[in-house]
Amino acid sequence: MKGYARNGTRYIRCKNISSDCLPCNCNTTGSLSPICNSETGQCQCKEDFLGRHCDMEEKQDCKLSGWTSWSACSKVCGVGGRQDRSRHIILPQKGRGKKCQGEKVETRICFKQCCNGTFECKDSSKCFMGIKCQPCNCDYKRSISGICQPINGACSCKSKYQGRRCQELKPKDCSGLDKTVYTSGVYTIFPDSGSSFKVYCDMDTDGGYWTVIQRRLNGTTDFYRGWKEYENGFGHLNAEHWLGNEKINRLTSSGNYRLRINLGDFSGDHAYADYKHFLVGDASSRYKLTVSGYSGNAGNVAKLSLYIERLSV
Repeated sequence: MKGYARNGTRYIRCKNISSDCLPCNCNTTGSLSPICNSETGQCQCKEDFLGRHCDMEEKQDCKLSGWTSWSACSKVCGVGGRQDRSRHIILPQKGRGKKCQGEKVETRICFKQCCNGTFECKDSSKCFMGIKCQPCNCDYKRSISGICQPINGACSCKSKYQGRRCQELKPKDCSGLDKTVYTSGVYTIFPDSGSSFKVYCDMDTDGGYWTVIQRRLNGTTDFYRGWKEYENGFGHLNAEHWLGNEKINRLTSSGNYRLRINLGDFSGDHAYADYKHFLVGDASSRYKLTVSGYSGNAGNVAKLSLYIERLSV
């Protein structure tokens, strides 16, 4: 009988309401039909409903998994790369449970390094047009290749050149500096094929471009020193110092050099001596001083020459 099920375990085909036939009582909200199974009395339940009569609503909050690791950047080099990560539902929402919140996929921009021929500009305020990867622009005649370091943009320069783009000659001395760019100060020079060293460049006195080998200003540095110290040099390049006989030999042996000596006293009197030819020998000659072609207003040239020799050796 539709809408009824047998009572008990005996098989009875219910044709009339009797003590052996009971109503299905399927919950109208939770069941698909008022008709139940004639053998068991089980109603056909909608999703998220349980029980013989489909009168118990199942409640389960949705639960998401944790995020996966970020995928590899879509670009090995250059800008515009992307990475993804995802998550999935591990418990579905049921009944009146809470729905899952948030996206199942996230995307972010990624960057590993600039490609060959470009370098990373880290200060956005100095980046041309705000572009992160700037072109190397290596000087094609003075660089080994057009590829620069991706971190700082330094090009690989041929032996005689320097600078980020290899556009500058390595100066043999201070005369190799561009006066419109460089002011008086400490710079690195490359007088020969040996190692470079730092010197103080006077870009102001008598037209500038002077490589300073000695400065005595206020007596803060002791110049009463031994042979080895005069050979290697001492003091501070920005203050009182002696460059060092070994360095002066390397410097003056690489070309023709002038020597200018500026003298001054505490009374404010000044004089100078200019020697057209200046050379300091190597260690085997005990750093012999050779000067000639004097001009200036320093007075007694012989005494001055002796003073120079004492300073040098």
